[in-house]
Amino acid sequence: AETAEHISATERQSMAAERDATARFISAFLADRIGNTFEGRVTGVTRFGLFVRLDETQADGLAPISTLGNERWIHDEAAHALVGEQSGTRYPLGMRVEVRLEEATPISGGLVFSLLTDPLEPLPGWRKSRSSRPAQHRSRDDRGKNRGKKRR
Repeated sequence: AETAEHISATERQSMAAERDATARFISAFLADRIGNTFEGRVTGVTRFGLFVRLDETQADGLAPISTLGNERWIHDEAAHALVGEQSGTRYPLGMRVEVRLEEATPISGGLVFSLLTDPLEPLPGWRKSRSSRPAQHRSRDDRGKNRGKKRR
């Protein structure tokens, strides 16, 4: 049993090393193509951005949420999408996108993209979230608390 566990752990390490080496190689290959546009698909949705896999090279990279425009984006975990707080437009998992390569870091294997594709329209029945409405503060008197009486 100990030998089998050791073999499994070694295999997992080997697979991780292979993925890391492939990412670094692809990043080095794409370093000369910064500024180029690529077609891809959203393969991951997080609160900090979208992961995109390029069709041409199968390389994975991040489109940070800061590159998605001026709107505040909410990570809808149930729908696997980033949803615009004001507009309801969305970037769901699996969406086809066009991206521009902004950074390629061969040392880490990292790729950074900016999204060129507009988000999809809101889903039917979508409405602004409550958190986007301005808070309405009531004064103490509006709550009917001890109006006109002194505290002792």
